[in-house]
Amino acid sequence: MLIKQQENIHFPAQLLFTNSKLMTLCKKFELVEKLEITHGDRVYEANFSPDGQHLVTASRDKTAKIYGLEDDGSWKRKAIITHDEWVRTAIFSPDGRYLITAGHDATAKIYGLEDDGSWEEKTIITHNNYVVSATFIGDGRRVVTVGFGDSVKITGRGNN
Repeated sequence: MLIKQQENIHFPAQLLFTNSKLMTLCKKFELVEKLEITHGDRVYEANFSPDGQHLVTASRDKTAKIYGLEDDGSWKRKAIITHDEWVRTAIFSPDGRYLITAGHDATAKIYGLEDDGSWEEKTIITHNNYVVSATFIGDGRRVVTVGFGDSVKITGRGNN
């Protein structure tokens, strides 16, 4: 309805009134801190799993930390993934059951969520130089990793 009235002389006042009315209907967004994650050095990235039940951070301190959301709304550390050099990125698979990290140590590590809630290393993908990026493709059965300057690898998961 407002679009049709853009040419009307009263349009600016109508728009202001409509926006003001909408703003009064909005509830305030209340911030409540649930968790502060610290690392020994810079944090490069933080990502939620698709279902919002896990959080991962990637840091210059050579670690990626995985946290899980507890029933009471708190977050609990579930695993620490270590690399020999800093961790550039950490990303969950589309189903949230796997995680891939990209390290400055020329490796990408894939971890899997076990039935007991723990995270276990599944495989390591190596490059000749540091891994610039690593991500899951499509349904998460394949990953693509990029080694600085010299290689791109697409790796597929078996049937298991």
